Amino acid sequence: MPGIARDVARLDALDRRILYQLDLDCRQSVPQIAKKVKAKKDTVAFRLRRIVNSKIITKFITEVDIARVGRVGVKGYFQFQNYNEEMEHEFFEYAGSFRPISWIVSGAGRWDAIIAYWGKSPFEFHQEYLKIMNKYSKYIVSKEFTMSMSWYWYNRKWLLGDEAVPVATHHGGEPQPVKLDALDHAVLQELIADARTPVVEIARKTKASPQSVINRIRRLKKEGVIKRFSIDLDYKKLGMIFCKTFVYLQNINEKKLKEIDDYCLHQPNIFSLVHTLGPWDLELELEVNDFEQVTKIMNELRNRFGDAIRNYEAIIISKQTTVRHMGE
Repeated sequence: MPGIARDVARLDALDRRILYQLDLDCRQSVPQIAKKVKAKKDTVAFRLRRIVNSKIITKFITEVDIARVGRVGVKGYFQFQNYNEEMEHEFFEYAGSFRPISWIVSGAGRWDAIIAYWGKSPFEFHQEYLKIMNKYSKYIVSKEFTMSMSWYWYNRKWLLGDEAVPVATHHGGEPQPVKLDALDHAVLQELIADARTPVVEIARKTKASPQSVINRIRRLKKEGVIKRFSIDLDYKKLGMIFCKTFVYLQNINEKKLKEIDDYCLHQPNIFSLVHTLGPWDLELELEVNDFEQVTKIMNELRNRFGDAIRNYEAIIISKQTTVRHMGE
């Protein structure tokens, strides 16, 4: 894969430090980033433009906690039979037309497709599921469903290695919706569309003053509606792969779960951990160089928590067909 190797070679130490800062908070200004990476402002501005133009960053994202906006998270996992690329494309296009389904991906492994729903209720999801099964049940040999109870997004420590400071952002838990008015929603929509949109631009589009926009953003963060401003990456351009593992637990309690959470926080290539209600108990999302790295990471996890981890499965996310962040 020579094309990938060339893309990877273009990311030097400064590029990685800039990406690391954007992953922590993509709304940081160029001068703020320049100060933290100890580089000139003009240099950082040039590097940032180059990274964006190369489409290594696919989106500047606003992470919204669904529990704070009255939403629930359900995922469906499908294994197909007797299908081809045309049918797969049709399935993904149909599922993607349902707006609360925000994430649809192809997998290499046990599951051929995963759909994630961030919507009003499991009942609403079930109504759409019935429509999917009416059209595509003859192609589906196996299926499972989970509800996302709570989860952590971890910062991308692999960008800096030992220099990185682990950071966890907690989402979910008991739903506690925050009351939002029209301006809150309008500001949130602009941030979800592009998390680096300047305050003056948001103010112009929402017909509010810049100070009102600043105050609303602060409130949305304080109330836990906005958890973090971060980035989505193109893994192929980085020469990396995106994997999910499904972890089956045993002899588990809150204390042991906390220990597993803390351990995963410090693992450089684990960037998400989800507590689920369903066939398995945890989902880990990893950004790795190859599948062997997944095996190594999971073996280390099993060695550390052998009394709690009964088994795991892993798949490679080969293609993300639909990626819609909360509110899009």
